[in-house]
Amino acid sequence: MNKFLLTILITLSSLFSYENLYLMEFDNISRDYKLDSFSEILPSYIINNFSDLDYMNISYAPKIIPSIYEKNSDLDNGVLINGRFLSSYDNIIISFDAYDVNTWEKKAFRSYYCKSTDNECIERALSVCMNDSVLPLFCPYYDCMGVCSGTAKLDCLGECNGSSIEDCEGVCNGNANIDCKGTCWGSAELDKCGICDYDRDNDCKKDCKEIWGGNAYLNECNMCISDEVNESSGMDCLGVCGGGAVLDCNGDCNGTAYLNECNVCVDGNTNNNINLGFDCNGVCYGKTMFDACGVCGGDNSSCSDCMGNPNGLAIIDNCGECDYSSANDCTQDCNGEWGGLAFINDCSVCVGGKTNFLNDKGLDCEGICWGNSKLDDCGVCNGNNNCSNLDKSKGTIAFENKSSFKKNIKVIHDKKNIKEPMALKNVKNHEDIFENTTYLLEILDGIKTNLYDVNISNILKETSDNLIEITIPVEYSINNKFIAMFNNIPYEKKENLNGTVIYEINKEYFNIDEDLNNYLSSMNYQIIPVLFFIDSEDNVSKVIIDSWNNNNSDFNSILSKGIKVDFSNQFSPLVSITPGKSTVQFNFQLDSLLNGYSISLSEKEYLEYQYVSVDFFYFNNLTNELSSYLGNN
Repeated sequence: MNKFLLTILITLSSLFSYENLYLMEFDNISRDYKLDSFSEILPSYIINNFSDLDYMNISYAPKIIPSIYEKNSDLDNGVLINGRFLSSYDNIIISFDAYDVNTWEKKAFRSYYCKSTDNECIERALSVCMNDSVLPLFCPYYDCMGVCSGTAKLDCLGECNGSSIEDCEGVCNGNANIDCKGTCWGSAELDKCGICDYDRDNDCKKDCKEIWGGNAYLNECNMCISDEVNESSGMDCLGVCGGGAVLDCNGDCNGTAYLNECNVCVDGNTNNNINLGFDCNGVCYGKTMFDACGVCGGDNSSCSDCMGNPNGLAIIDNCGECDYSSANDCTQDCNGEWGGLAFINDCSVCVGGKTNFLNDKGLDCEGICWGNSKLDDCGVCNGNNNCSNLDKSKGTIAFENKSSFKKNIKVIHDKKNIKEPMALKNVKNHEDIFENTTYLLEILDGIKTNLYDVNISNILKETSDNLIEITIPVEYSINNKFIAMFNNIPYEKKENLNGTVIYEINKEYFNIDEDLNNYLSSMNYQIIPVLFFIDSEDNVSKVIIDSWNNNNSDFNSILSKGIKVDFSNQFSPLVSITPGKSTVQFNFQLDSLLNGYSISLSEKEYLEYQYVSVDFFYFNNLTNELSSYLGNN
């Protein structure tokens, strides 16, 4: 290529070269949806093939229509590729324009076609068109070979990539030399350390490591010392060249410490035992250890006291109780049993425990030791067996200005409604255990039928806004006759300062099988009161259920009879049962419980009601019991 023409080409390219190439998606002119993907594929071909050129920045531009874009773009010094494609039979025809983004002068137009399935042809042809028409717009310069940004140069004879050079006097292929100080025909030279001067005597020398100008040197032990080699190289730890003194593993010169089989530095001045690293079985870093009793791999059992504490002082007393104090060790009761429950009652009789005597042994019904008074068949002390005069009603009060006549509501919570008598499984051949268990079952039956005394005070009422606000004061207390039933079984009585009395029975004196134990566990907080409002025709018109469950949908069968159902969450049971591993506790709150049940009634409702009655039901069978109860009244 002519040198003059090359110079012009290089000059022109530097004057008119662009820096930025802007791409848009290629338009699908034929709207062939099968070719839609080429809208993005064709610009991506350009990015993949030309993004590594350091003289051109490639980026996407917003949608621009050059033909109607009359003013200069905000895009900076670049060329915009506006491309399109259409389908023709099984071919794809691709074309693009290249515009100056500032003047919108068209700089190039190219078009080609390939089989629409031949991706290699499509990409290769697009690259050729870009190389021929677009890249020349970006080239900063061309070398003498016509290569954009190439490295080829003209030599002094005008040959591109020729080998001829000018000497320091400007003679092409001359023999004049320039020295290291830049002087033509000068005598300055570089020594082995790269220092340029005219003095040969100060040239650098090799050190003991054969490095020119190096700083390594020989020490007194004739060892070459450098940054990598210590000054004391060749000396022992006592400073003697070639000496035999060495450091032990603890860093002591001529020390006696050493690495044991577990690679632990021991002995010498280490203060480490020679067995450090071994477990008690002699295994390096093993996990077996001495227990608190000094046994390798032991579980502390060989020296543990009854509380399981190694080397502890707790002991087991005569009742099998384990503790540290001998002051609270169990004693013998009056029946000779260690820790027994037998005691001397007021009549000087050893009762309870395993004596087979009830606690009231020796007392008559008037509480007189060895007296002659007795209960008649009606439970009256010294009575005449006439039970007709006893008032059996309780928990009932008439409304104000109403007749005190009341209907006798049938009680259905007899033994049929609790778990039918527990079968005495595995009964020991021991008469007192059988009798005790029988009495216990009677006590459990009495929880439903004989547990509470109920006293209803005068009904309070106020009138406001055509409504009558009434409050029914109801007092609940434990029935003394129920408490007296415990005199038939052995128990231990415990009293708390908060008014709670605990009657504790020992399972040893009863046959409490799994079924009975589960039944005892299920009886906590299951007895709840229900208030019945009786109208003038002796029908139940309304009930108040004192329960924490206020789900009306559970009582649809009652509501369907036209009976109104209200709820009140006030009742707190005065008795609870706590079965333990070896005992059962009956917890009684001896203080009475006073609840006030307040409701609003219309005058008509108030006049309809004759009296209010209270009865008790099991919570877990409340719906069925109430339905049956109301069906029988």
